[in-house]
Amino acid sequence: MVSYRTRGIYSFCLLIQLVAVTLLFWVWLPISQRSLDFGRFFRDNFPIYNLVLILGLVASPRPPSAIKADFYTANHQTMRQLVFAFALLFAFIVVTKDLQFSRVFGFGMIPLLYLTLLFLNRTLPQRLANHLFRGAYQERVVLVGSSRKVPFLQSWMESKAGLGYKAVGVLCDDSSAKEVSGFKVLGGTDEIERVVREFQITQVVMVEFPLFSNVLSNCASICERLAVKLLVFCDFESKFHHPVSMLDDEGLRFISLRQEPLEDPFHRFCKRALDLCISLPVVVMILPVIDLIVWIFQKFQSPGPLVFRQPRAGLQNRPFSIHKYRTMHVDNPNEAKQATEGDSRIYPAGRWFRKLSIDELPQFRNVLKGEMSVVGPRPHLIEHNEQFARALHNYHVRAHVKPGITGLAQVKGFRGETKTSLDVIQRVKADIYYLENWSLSLDVSIIFRTYGQVLFPPKSAR
Repeated sequence: MVSYRTRGIYSFCLLIQLVAVTLLFWVWLPISQRSLDFGRFFRDNFPIYNLVLILGLVASPRPPSAIKADFYTANHQTMRQLVFAFALLFAFIVVTKDLQFSRVFGFGMIPLLYLTLLFLNRTLPQRLANHLFRGAYQERVVLVGSSRKVPFLQSWMESKAGLGYKAVGVLCDDSSAKEVSGFKVLGGTDEIERVVREFQITQVVMVEFPLFSNVLSNCASICERLAVKLLVFCDFESKFHHPVSMLDDEGLRFISLRQEPLEDPFHRFCKRALDLCISLPVVVMILPVIDLIVWIFQKFQSPGPLVFRQPRAGLQNRPFSIHKYRTMHVDNPNEAKQATEGDSRIYPAGRWFRKLSIDELPQFRNVLKGEMSVVGPRPHLIEHNEQFARALHNYHVRAHVKPGITGLAQVKGFRGETKTSLDVIQRVKADIYYLENWSLSLDVSIIFRTYGQVLFPPKSAR
């Protein structure tokens, strides 16, 4: 329905742009070459250059809205098309080692193509929509449902006016009102058939998913009988009080609370490969040297074990023993207590080890064993897990991925002591965002940002 119209406008615009670019190409070619010898042009591969430019335009990303025609949107789309088109053209020239290509023609074509595409992206979509979606193809829409839900679709309806969608009015439970969010109230939700006939409605949009199936089936039956299109707004997010994802599997449709890219075994393989590429050199070449340096400081300031092992919550909250350089004195009465600023339990060099994150380096051994990842939510003590879960109901969602030496929360500055429930909320929000939006590039970005924080430690480092 709506998406088909948007795709159709984009396809029409693209077709016209391809024709315009081809015409511009063959008009500019003899002007730039000061010749009308088209036989030579064909021998010099110019038809192939034209084809490559067209392929670049076709391959460029599709705009999110095909009819939004403000200058910023048109310019952004034009620049993307230019980059794709000329990147493909220059790649072709380099690969084929074509020395016949004219620089005068190529560099002169860039501004001409930019102006042509900008003009078409700026003016063509709306003009096409006005021409294609009029008369019998204009949709007269009535919104049906709770008056409290109508405002959620107000801006959407306004944005679809260019696609021929005209809001005639609203049918709502508050039929005593004369207007809702600028839409005229035409009656109650039980008057769909009367309003459809009286106002020549062609499209019914239900502003919420009905709680009772008979309401939806009755509305669908009326729309089918009167040859009226029906759209139902899926307000599942408001019902779940949580963003949801729709997915298809073997012909069945499901609702999930979130996307989890690391459910893909190939993604997990890529993440594990990155972990091994980083942790193996660190464990083999760097840790032995750091072990010696830390041991020397400990020997003079706080004799005792080099490495501190502590149970932490890992993947799916399964406990594992985390490795850290010991930064506190051996006679520590409360190991579960979080470190605070000026903590007397920490020996002098230990403060610097913590501030520079040197104490975390032994965790690369955990990564090598597969208990942790280089990037992921920081693992907390079992006791702290229970405490934080009381402050935030979705706290344990972060356990869907392996814990990490560093994470999105840490590079965003949410590290150190958790003094308030807001500290926990900020960390968990960052961890869940990472879980839902994981990519290899995100991992690499976090690793580089962590390296920057090691060189320039934030104030929250303890």
